[in-house]
Amino acid sequence: MFRDVAEPLDAGGFCWGVGVEALGDGVRDDGLAFFLEQFDQPPLLGHQFIDLPRLPIQKRRDLRLVGLGLVFMLIGARVFKVLMAFSFACIGYGLGQLLPLDLIWTVIAGLAAGVGLAIASRYFVRTGVAVLAGGWFASLVIFTADSMGAAPSVSLVAGGFAFLVAASLVFIMYFEVIAAVMSLQGSILIISGASILLSRYSNMWFRLRSMFLETPALLMFLLVAGTVTGYYLQIAERQKKQVGTSG
Repeated sequence: MFRDVAEPLDAGGFCWGVGVEALGDGVRDDGLAFFLEQFDQPPLLGHQFIDLPRLPIQKRRDLRLVGLGLVFMLIGARVFKVLMAFSFACIGYGLGQLLPLDLIWTVIAGLAAGVGLAIASRYFVRTGVAVLAGGWFASLVIFTADSMGAAPSVSLVAGGFAFLVAASLVFIMYFEVIAAVMSLQGSILIISGASILLSRYSNMWFRLRSMFLETPALLMFLLVAGTVTGYYLQIAERQKKQVGTSG
């Protein structure tokens, strides 16, 4: 389930807008793992109450996810060390939330893990990029295989292979992998923020929800399209700077 980014102390909700529970879900039989759990939520019914005073605030928070996604997508490779530390901080917080502890202790554990991973990523930059690239692209492969009806074991093996390939590419195409990972994360944030925002409009959300549930490949298309767009823009910017420097 998507976490409400308005919840107090919910750093995981703001990090990705997809909820940290997704980290522990594994492969789902309905092919909608990854971050589609929001689509399991029914839209608001006609008799349900909408808190109008809070709605503008919630919209601003949803738009922050979209804005953060644009930062990842457009200039992520330029400031990747900061964004990578942020990413690992979110991952650490999410891992802390998975511990079978009381709420306050899961928050403390999550914050401690988040700070620890963020600091480690600053000292082991290339390794951090490799882990981040491998993790995200393994998730994409698992999601795709699961959507195609593959057995969970097959999906996991394919995901493990994707992790190794993506992590290995870091040591061959360093900047290109960084641009791809930042663009992918940006696409996820933009889609997540837009989904949470649109879910507040029941009629529109009902149609979109049905469309995504019936056609999981549409989500993959949006992710790939956003990733390719961000990758192209960041690579083009770098090449332009290199030409200007050499000239």
